[in-house]
Amino acid sequence: MDDVALAMETLALQGVRMLDSRPRHGSLGASIAFAHPKDLSGVLTELVQAAAGLEDASMTLLALLSQNTPHSAAHIVASL
Repeated sequence: MDDVALAMETLALQGVRMLDSRPRHGSLGASIAFAHPKDLSGVLTELVQAAAGLEDASMTLLALLSQNTPHSAAHIVASL
């Protein structure tokens, strides 16, 4: 997503509690936050904003994972 802080505010306005009061640092420089699972049907939901410059790699990974064919971790990393 483009803006984790904005997504947090939007969810809060809809009554979803956040486990984080502000975005925190995730892996590879991403900004992350978690929504409370009790407000989302028991599903722990992570909001992720990729670090600048990694957006294209994130989209490539999502595209590979959304295909119906199995991929090894090495194949996915090699595709990035």
